[in-house]
Amino acid sequence: MVPLYSDNGIVAGASSQTFATIYGVEEPDLAFEAAEGELPDRHRQGAIIGAGVATDLNIGTGDTVEIVGSQVRVVAVLAETQTFSPVAPDDAVFLPESAFAADGYAQALIISESGETAQAAADAIRREVNAREDRVDLFELAAIVDEINGFFDLLSTFLLGLGAISLVVAGVSILNVMLMSTVERRQEIGVMRAVGVTRRDVLRVLLAEAGLIGAAGAAAGTVLTVILVAALVAATPAVDASLVIDPTNGYYLLLALGFGVGVGIISGAYPAWKAANERPVEALRS
Repeated sequence: MVPLYSDNGIVAGASSQTFATIYGVEEPDLAFEAAEGELPDRHRQGAIIGAGVATDLNIGTGDTVEIVGSQVRVVAVLAETQTFSPVAPDDAVFLPESAFAADGYAQALIISESGETAQAAADAIRREVNAREDRVDLFELAAIVDEINGFFDLLSTFLLGLGAISLVVAGVSILNVMLMSTVERRQEIGVMRAVGVTRRDVLRVLLAEAGLIGAAGAAAGTVLTVILVAALVAATPAVDASLVIDPTNGYYLLLALGFGVGVGIISGAYPAWKAANERPVEALRS
């Protein structure tokens, strides 16, 4: 556990200044890592600067900064972090606890080896400290992950709804095309039936046409998807290309192609059945 004092203030370098959160910490090496300098086991003097503050002020280890009117030497610069936390070390400055005159700590970081032990610690705090009333507020990374997963689940459901609407529209379009095709080719189908082509063969031909229409639409949509995703990756350098160039994504593309063929066949089933079961004499007479 790393208890922290907390305040805000202006931090000034030789040529610029910035607003930062100022923390008081005794054992910074338990929770943070240094990119420059060395974190002391007991923080007694000097300032530890976050990566963002160091970049904004263009300072490093050994430089002097002014913090709320006091000149302090920089003893270390923290490594840039990529995690969610109520303590944002990139935009913070860490001073010894003796720099603060507060009566109590503002917050405390609980560092654990795994998510399971972090959850166990949070449950123990709720059980022991917040048994009768909420004396402390808990901020858990697991809760943030759950919220992110819930958002993506909602987004996936929304996209699935859009996809379902698109499939219905595509199916109705294929149904309409096949109905018009069978009406226009009524005499052709009648001749085929008159010369001995079976109903099953007529049904196969029309279903094959419907499947080809669905396959053409699915192939065009797959190619368009690949192009759009490639453009998105090229326009967003922060996105790791390895997430897109993944073998499992090829499976989903093939699944989408097969789904398009299936939609075409299902949509063309009724027109094909209707044309195959029409009497040849009536078809030729029309």
